[in-house]
Amino acid sequence: GENIILISEVLLNCDFAKITPALFAGAISGLAIDSLRPRTFVKVRPSQEYDKFYFPIQKTVRALSMIQRDNGVEDSVNYVPTLAGLIEFWCKPETKWEEMLQMTNLVEGDLVRTGRRTMDLLRHIKNAPYLKQEIVNLAKAAYELMDKEPIKEVV
Repeated sequence: GENIILISEVLLNCDFAKITPALFAGAISGLAIDSLRPRTFVKVRPSQEYDKFYFPIQKTVRALSMIQRDNGVEDSVNYVPTLAGLIEFWCKPETKWEEMLQMTNLVEGDLVRTGRRTMDLLRHIKNAPYLKQEIVNLAKAAYELMDKEPIKEVV
């Protein structure tokens, strides 16, 4: 994610209690990506619980956007929820890469890039100081669920 203030505000002010690691990964993916190709579609929706997090995140986005606008800050304040369901779907242990490709019109490289950007943000969250332990644990678990080929980062 580009706007570290937005990421911090979401992590500190949104209630992620009783959320699954897969749903957390989906919600966080919207902060990790800045934009998508025009006419991107996804056939899989996030679980119903996602709305509990989407609306508070959007409220945070609007509030920060207004504060930045009023103070002449031009840093983008984006939350892109389009792939939340797809990222959540990827976190299921039984999901195969071929199934992912069938669920969207994004090309393989775009999916890998999105997955890796989400994993990168999850890595930062799980290593961040001063966050609630519940959020750190969610980020660790979500990272582990996402860490499979071909999204898996090769070090």
